[in-house]
Amino acid sequence: MISRAERRRRLDAFDSIVIPHPRMNEVENRILDLIDDTHARIAKDEKRQAQVKGRSLPVDHLWVLPIIGPSGATKSKTISTVIERLLADKSLGDRDVPVLHATIRTSTRNPRALQAQILEAYGDNSSTVLLNARDYSETRVNADIRAIARDRKTSIVVFDEAHNMIINGAEKSTVAMAKSMKSLVNDGIFSIVCVGTNELAQLFVADKELAGRLVDTVDFGAFSIKEREERDYFFNFVGLLEDEMRLKGVIDKEIGLLDTVENRACVYDFASGVIGSVSRIMKTALDRAFANDRGFLKWDDIERSIQARNRASKVGDGVTYYDPFLKGVKRDTLRILAEEEAETSRQNAAAAS
Repeated sequence: MISRAERRRRLDAFDSIVIPHPRMNEVENRILDLIDDTHARIAKDEKRQAQVKGRSLPVDHLWVLPIIGPSGATKSKTISTVIERLLADKSLGDRDVPVLHATIRTSTRNPRALQAQILEAYGDNSSTVLLNARDYSETRVNADIRAIARDRKTSIVVFDEAHNMIINGAEKSTVAMAKSMKSLVNDGIFSIVCVGTNELAQLFVADKELAGRLVDTVDFGAFSIKEREERDYFFNFVGLLEDEMRLKGVIDKEIGLLDTVENRACVYDFASGVIGSVSRIMKTALDRAFANDRGFLKWDDIERSIQARNRASKVGDGVTYYDPFLKGVKRDTLRILAEEEAETSRQNAAAAS
């Protein structure tokens, strides 16, 4: 019998599982590089201004780092893990915020709202006043943000879920948001990390000068079934997830997600190579298993989970999963994995002889 308390314990244990994304090291290194480069450029500008006794001088622009991938690709979890690690540095002063994190709301659709979110992320009470101020000036507010950023030693602001700035079909709004971001980096306030879906590209198309501030994108796209290294990353994640589910007491026994070629093909196809989609489907499947007083998964739970998620996508969830139970596994997926299995068997046989 799975009691409510036991259900909660198991789901909390599932939520506590953290498996580093294969691109986490790349994200951390790119952010550390951006912090260093931004800090150096800000220091250079401040030295120049000191030499002219604070008189106004044009500053060098800073940069925008896009981190882009589909929904469920664990972009936000990865970036939050990296930020938490950076902010835990014991050498930081109590008020130092080298990396500021702001999750962009769907209501953040104009420059004033974006500036208010930055101030709110700092814990500055003027964010509320700003939204209702009659004598609003974007330039003046940017100057206030600059003062706070320098005081808190901020080099980078991370705009998580940055695609929420974009209203489909509202070109003027997209252009305004692109120009607002451009002002922040052109004025040398801080560099920006934009985390979001492929829709982010609309911001960079909307303003060519902003596009000129981009550094190479970190791609959180799906892992390709056609590339050995890519599919190894994907299936390594799946194997680690199932092991952790058992070790943390989420499930009593494993279902064998990777036990056969057919099982692996099924998992890859429903997730379309996106590792976060595996976690989403597993959590819904777990809830179904617990509701049926089972401490373990059946493939039927996974099938029903996919169907439930797809029904939800029709009313706003936005993510549709391939259903291998209804449509069958894809022939290319099965062929590639079967060929890999056969080659591995040949190599093992040759090594044993």
